[in-house]
Amino acid sequence: MNGTFSRLELLLDKELQQIEKTTPNPIERYEKMVRASVNNYAELKQKLKEHQFANPSSEIHFFKNVHPLAISKIHYYTALAKYYCHLAGFTTIKEKKCHCKKTLKLIINYNSHYQHIITYYKSGKSDFDEKYFLRENSDYPVALEDCLSLMDKDTSTGYDLILARYLAYSRLSEFLLSEIKRFGSDDKNTQLGEGGVFFDWTGSKIELIELMYAAWAKGSVSNGQISINELATTVQKVFKIELGDYFHAFTEIKNRKNPTLFLDNLRNALIKKIDEKEF
Repeated sequence: MNGTFSRLELLLDKELQQIEKTTPNPIERYEKMVRASVNNYAELKQKLKEHQFANPSSEIHFFKNVHPLAISKIHYYTALAKYYCHLAGFTTIKEKKCHCKKTLKLIINYNSHYQHIITYYKSGKSDFDEKYFLRENSDYPVALEDCLSLMDKDTSTGYDLILARYLAYSRLSEFLLSEIKRFGSDDKNTQLGEGGVFFDWTGSKIELIELMYAAWAKGSVSNGQISINELATTVQKVFKIELGDYFHAFTEIKNRKNPTLFLDNLRNALIKKIDEKEF
């Protein structure tokens, strides 16, 4: 089973990388990642139903160290998709930071509730492995309402589901803490340099969004090693503007008769300036 998991994990990682490259909208991106993770796990689960472990030790290893990793990806990307859905409804930095903190509190509550198994896992102990990670011995203690599709006593001990959620929450906690830090730097009073210079964008929001996406698509900022979220954060800071739902705005741009209207106007303005005798 370890070989099967490694093969499927490699295929999933390649698919997730492709989704990351081709899907700028984070809600759409993480929803795709959820579907990819679920489909990948479905194949692993089918293989698991057909597999006979050579001995109890190999079964314990799988349900303690391998199976939780596979399921944790489903939880993690589901949490990110939900996060960005909620984020789209907030209009202020304060609301966004508050949402992050509330989510962190939920994670703390979860870890507190299952502290005994989490501590056991982190300590590297093996005293109760036969109870926790052998299907025939497990009392199947977990009934999480949002992972009912994963609950199957033939392919889970219950304790592996607890660890899967813990692993996903550990990654999510790091992400949320980085978001809180990022929101803290989004304050309009934050200095952009020694002079603390800001500028006013006097065009329309849709024009700025068109320009921003063009620069991002071309990879003209940080050699393309920046997400559209990071770029939008900087653009909003520099030009003292709230772009709002720029993902929805980008969809509108794509559906326009002329999706490059502002860029075309910029080109015409530049050509006109070049043609002027004095420049």
